[in-house]
Amino acid sequence: MTTVEANHRYSSAWNEINLRVGQRHALTANYTVVALAILGAPFLNSAPDYAFRALYVIPILGFIFIKLLRMHERQIAILRGFLVKLEAIDGTPDAMPRFFHQDCKRGKLAHNARRIHDYICLLMIAVFTGTATICWLYPLTKYATLKTPLDTTLAIASLILFAITAWLALGIESLRNRIFEESQSC
Repeated sequence: MTTVEANHRYSSAWNEINLRVGQRHALTANYTVVALAILGAPFLNSAPDYAFRALYVIPILGFIFIKLLRMHERQIAILRGFLVKLEAIDGTPDAMPRFFHQDCKRGKLAHNARRIHDYICLLMIAVFTGTATICWLYPLTKYATLKTPLDTTLAIASLILFAITAWLALGIESLRNRIFEESQSC
């Protein structure tokens, strides 16, 4: 049976964290592009009458976006805990230097930067959902009226889904706080 040295596991965990951070940024960019395209589609001159109903997809996209963001955050937290364990090994030939995760000042700076990213993502979801809601409620175009009970039901369901999404986004913060406090020995 072969064993993997701690420095290789440490390097692989760092690479996985960097990959997850890159995926989070790509996810944010993709969500922004798709939400803006859906917001703009009903206002095109050549848009069909039913194109306005695409706005109901925005809260669903926000929900999927925040769930994927939460998944990446959970994976980063698990890998961060693994790095902390590797950095805490003392007196062995495979001991890792205390670089990032055991240093409280650096850890708090990274924690704050990720929290700001989450707040910006929640703000972005709120702006897109709010814009879609304004388009539903106020007749900005000839299509933008709630004409049927189905439209009203979909608008209410979308706003409820946004509330659940906001709750999940704030849950990312509590998840990160719990893991951050467990891993810090300051």
